[in-house]
Parts: sequence; C-alpha cells; structure tokens
Amino acid sequence: MEGSALEDRKSPWRLLIRGTAIAEYKERDPSTAIGDSWMLDQTAMWVYTVMIDEVFWAKEEFKGMENITVITSVADNLCGTRFELDVPYIFCVFANNGTFTTGLCEPNMSWDHTEEGDKEFISSLIPRYCTRQKVKNARKTAP
Repeated sequence: MEGSALEDRKSPWRLLIRGTAIAEYKERDPSTAIGDSWMLDQTAMWVYTVMIDEVFWAKEEFKGMENITVITSVADNLCGTRFELDVPYIFCVFANNGTFTTGLCEPNMSWDHTEEGDKEFISSLIPRYCTRQKVKNARKTAP
C-alpha cells in the first residue's frame, strides 16, 4: 500500500467513519441576489448532522466526537452528494477550520450496500494501516 491515499502524510481525510445522517438542510448564501433557483443551487450547500456510529480512522483531535456537521455542495456538477437520512454510510471527510466536507469523488457509500470484504477492509485493515503509518512517520521525524 505504499503511496496509498490513506497515508497520514498525504491524505487530506481527517475522519473515516460509519455514521448516520440524522438531519439535513440546504444553506444558501443570503447575499446572493439571483432569482433563478437553479443558479442559487450552484452556490448552495447541503448541511448534514451526522451521528458517529463507528470510527475507523481519525486524526487525534477528532477522536471521541459523537456528532459532526458534514457539508457538501448541492450541485452534483460541483461534486455535491446526497445522503439519505437515518441510513448508515461510510463517510470520508476532510476538515478545514472545524468544518467537515465531502463530495462525489470520495468513497462515501451506504453501509448496507457495502460488500462484506470491503467492510472487513475498512473495519480492520485501514485502522491498522493508518496506525502503522503514523508510527512509521513519527520515527522518521523523531530527533
């Protein structure tokens, strides 16, 4: 797995979880003076409250969280994605200044439609791999 996107030093993901979206709303920029609703959606965001069911991998500062807010574009042509409420998903999210984001290009998927082999990989191999990489990278930077 050398060069994997999951390597701590290269991956922008900050949290890989199984979670359930329990609330959603569409947030539009109130300063946008566009009358066309399609154009408004080009700048709007879906905002989800996600209950964390299981943490597969997390940066230290995000461990122990119970709920997070995940934002994604409304427009699918801007990599926005939708999540059904009350359905468990695998969420691969980025963090930037306390805001979690995700999109179409991330391997978010319904937990119920995930193959058993993939569940095993995500549940056991990713946490072990990320921990091993974190230790390996710490050794490289140790004085």
